[in-house]
Amino acid sequence: MSSDGLEQALMTAAGQMKLTPKDQITFTGPFDQIKVVDLNMLNESKFRLAYKFRCTRPEGLKFRPGYGMVRPGKERIVKVRCLPITGNPPAKDRCTLVVVALSDDQKPAKGTKFWKDPDNPVKEMARYSIEVNCVWLTMIVQSTFGLSWLLPGLLLVAWIDPTSRLAEGTNEAVEVLTKCNELLNAKTSSWKVRMFWRQLLRLCAMANRYFDNHLIVLFCGSTKRYPVCKKVDEMLRQRISNISSEGRPAYIKTDNFAFGEDFSVHHFPALTYAVAGRLFHFTDIWSEEAVDRWMSQMLTSSVRLVDSTNFEEVRQRYATSVVLLYSQENELCAAYAGKWWDYVAKSVYDRKDIDFFKLECSGVNGFFVEQRFSIDCTTPCPQVVLVANNHIKMFPLSIYSRGAAAQIRHFIETEITNPEGWQELMAEPSDLEYLVFEMELALASRMQRPLYIVTGFTGGFGVIVLAVSIFWGLKGNAFTVPLRPVLPK
Repeated sequence: MSSDGLEQALMTAAGQMKLTPKDQITFTGPFDQIKVVDLNMLNESKFRLAYKFRCTRPEGLKFRPGYGMVRPGKERIVKVRCLPITGNPPAKDRCTLVVVALSDDQKPAKGTKFWKDPDNPVKEMARYSIEVNCVWLTMIVQSTFGLSWLLPGLLLVAWIDPTSRLAEGTNEAVEVLTKCNELLNAKTSSWKVRMFWRQLLRLCAMANRYFDNHLIVLFCGSTKRYPVCKKVDEMLRQRISNISSEGRPAYIKTDNFAFGEDFSVHHFPALTYAVAGRLFHFTDIWSEEAVDRWMSQMLTSSVRLVDSTNFEEVRQRYATSVVLLYSQENELCAAYAGKWWDYVAKSVYDRKDIDFFKLECSGVNGFFVEQRFSIDCTTPCPQVVLVANNHIKMFPLSIYSRGAAAQIRHFIETEITNPEGWQELMAEPSDLEYLVFEMELALASRMQRPLYIVTGFTGGFGVIVLAVSIFWGLKGNAFTVPLRPVLPK
């Protein structure tokens, strides 16, 4: 075999190292102890294959054995160890598996001398490199869609945080505008922010525009470099177009997610839902059914309607409640009890210990609120009340200001554990008090009813004719008496 032919054969053989698992190695937390995963390497070529692992974080990832040789048709198991990690695991690590094919007449040195021996020109031999990406694996594209996460020959190493793998959202929801302000106003922005400033500015502008509304954000890469992004984008557009215009969220796709880590985005592509200024992540396995289910969960209203008849039952069933008191007679006030209050409830979607309600304060319900809450819910209107353990606490700010949803979230987080400022709920009105109130309400309604006197047209016209006849008759001659002098002549 010629030298060129042998070199080509060696380069081909170097790419015939079969790895199991092929696509990914997964380390699951907690990371307070060593995690070990087996990596099986099978030499499917006709040449001996020498290998060596290199990593950008050698103090954290260990390969045992980290170098060696695999004979034709043989296999070797490498122990991949993840050493204990303090805090959160790094978002990404890069490791490389270097594979060199050896000819039959070549006698390599043992151990690390092979890679350092000047008599073995390793740099001139064929290599087969594998990139190892360390990411938070929260979404996997399945092959049923004809999609692929990685290019052939890439090895994905992923850490999964079990606390964030929730099909209904994530515990790492982000205050979008707060994060945008931090990035845009930073004096020394990172290279990622400087390079993708336009995309960041576009995202933050959209988030600001829909701050009191909701939108879906897809963090993705270039559709030319990553075809998966184009297919995910097309699927999302189709799903969103099927939603009715009344509940349809806005949609934006960012061309690069390099700054996505600042928004707690640790997977690629990333489907997120921003509502009332807060960002939630899709964390389920990527499939058409899973996306539909997740979007249905996020877009379905989570606000319950209560009144004087079932409030006590609801209060006993749910430990902590946030109640919006509003009046249907006030048009502006009633508007806040619709979509806006629903968006506020969705923005606290990750707090399963808190339930959102709304109570319309008119008639008997107004009397109930006045007696139990000691509140006149007509001024101001609407009002937000935190109810827990038979006590209430009033939200002190006006909700008419922009961004009140974030203030309400802050109020819930801080005041729910603050023992100060709670007011005990008053006793529920008795049946007699309800009866008296209903009687007073009915009497007031009757007293305000206008009274009308209706005279029949025929009778009224007859009375008018009779009066005119008498008047003119008295003026006639038949009723005239001549005057006579009373004094004697």
